[in-house]
Amino acid sequence: MTAEQNRQAESDSHRIGDWDQTEKPMRYEALFVAMMFALLFAFFSYLALRRPADVDEGFFLVFGKSIFEHGRHVYLDFFSPQMPLLPYLFGFIMNIFGYTWAAARIVCAVLAAGIGAIVCRYALARTRSYVFAASVAALYCFAPFIFILFTCARIPVLNTFFLLLSIILLKPVKARSSPMLYALSGFFLGLSIDARLYIAAVVPVLVFHIIKAERGGVRHAVYYFLGGVALALMVNLPFFVANPGQYVWDVLLIHSVKTSGGLIGSFGQKWDHVRQLLFDYPHTRPTLYLGYVMVFFAYLCRQLVRRVPLSEWNPAFHVAGAVFLVSLLPTPTFGRYFSVPVPFFMMLAVDLVYYLFEAARTARARRTMVGILGIGAVMFAYLAVGKIQFTIFEGNNLPGSMPTEGGKEDWHLQNVREVSRAIDRLVQPDAAVLSLWPGYLLEADVNIMPRTENMTMLELEDRIPDEIKPLTQTITDAEIREGIRSKQIDLLVYGNSIAPHVGEYKRLLIENGYTVAERVGGISLFLSPEYQRHGPAEPVE
Repeated sequence: MTAEQNRQAESDSHRIGDWDQTEKPMRYEALFVAMMFALLFAFFSYLALRRPADVDEGFFLVFGKSIFEHGRHVYLDFFSPQMPLLPYLFGFIMNIFGYTWAAARIVCAVLAAGIGAIVCRYALARTRSYVFAASVAALYCFAPFIFILFTCARIPVLNTFFLLLSIILLKPVKARSSPMLYALSGFFLGLSIDARLYIAAVVPVLVFHIIKAERGGVRHAVYYFLGGVALALMVNLPFFVANPGQYVWDVLLIHSVKTSGGLIGSFGQKWDHVRQLLFDYPHTRPTLYLGYVMVFFAYLCRQLVRRVPLSEWNPAFHVAGAVFLVSLLPTPTFGRYFSVPVPFFMMLAVDLVYYLFEAARTARARRTMVGILGIGAVMFAYLAVGKIQFTIFEGNNLPGSMPTEGGKEDWHLQNVREVSRAIDRLVQPDAAVLSLWPGYLLEADVNIMPRTENMTMLELEDRIPDEIKPLTQTITDAEIREGIRSKQIDLLVYGNSIAPHVGEYKRLLIENGYTVAERVGGISLFLSPEYQRHGPAEPVE
């Protein structure tokens, strides 16, 4: 055997297995993956349609409605502190299927099921075991970071989906490469950046991986990959060209005034959050996320001890590490950021199990291992059911919700929809309706007042320098007060707000003759006296 053949044999012994199996394909492989996708979709749809609303989710979905119903655009017509993909994608889909919570949540279920199906398919390709692949799917869908954060229309499920699509097209997950695959991988990574800016930190990491994985034509591969990234990022160009200062302020600089820590600071808060993530700080109980991190380091140690060439390392390792570290940069740091690396940690766990399979001497030993893992997955799912009941169905301890006068029930979708129906009963579509939480306007048949799509700037108004205030495309506290005094606001939906002056708004409403026309839970709908006198002759059905 020649030296080149020896090197190839050593490389093959380390190969991550493969979407393109050299062995005879499993007979029911495609059917199994399709069935797992269908089961995951049913599971996530069931949870998503019952999960209480998320504060930022209401903003994002109303962004999408405003874009396609009123012809407005993020940054230029209203404030948006994130990259543009989510509101445009969800707005486009809702424009077809209806501006409803159900339409948005079904999209989330499709994305979450797609992520799970990819991880499940990877497990099947690695181990050739249906039982193990199904166990991985169960561990995925019953993981709290997944079923809590991937069932609402927020950024994590969207950028995770595209990030995962990006790495499965790279060597050695994909046994064979081509210029088109590298370009497509870069394009999906660019879409992930279009959802969350800091995912850009993954670009140099994957370029490094491509350089190590591609023995010949490295420059060729990198150029195609970066070309795909650039193509996906072109959607940002019109916003930047139209108003560079507005774009940079909304996407980046706004985050420097959220806290006194600046753009990247408050390191004590970050350290406390890491301890909470891993040890349930201030307690010292190990968490499930500590298990994910241990998998990461176990994979690292195994590769180093076995001296596996970097060309054969799973790109999920690089992505998981990079995303975990970059998730610590935003100030303040939030737990939802750390949901993105979870599927990539699971892919590394699959690799570790595969290495155990390789070490097993007999088929009986492998079957025993699969049986133990399957039983463990069933026990994990059983323990997770209580967590699902506590969070998804009862609405306890959900990130993205806040205490309100009516309690946690104010965030349940049936209450949110009831407020929307009350708006339609009280006013005509052309009425001036201001909702302190815009999510109530998603299913309401009314116009969205200009610059009211995002009310979070009311909380930050006092921290913004005077020279920057012209860039804040959002209604101000002074404009709300004047709208109440002059009766220019026909209906004000009061409740579920983080505005610092919300109590003063209530006092102003009462002083200026507004009356509570309807109340749903802790939400009050204040109707202007002028609209009551000169409003619609007959109520809107």
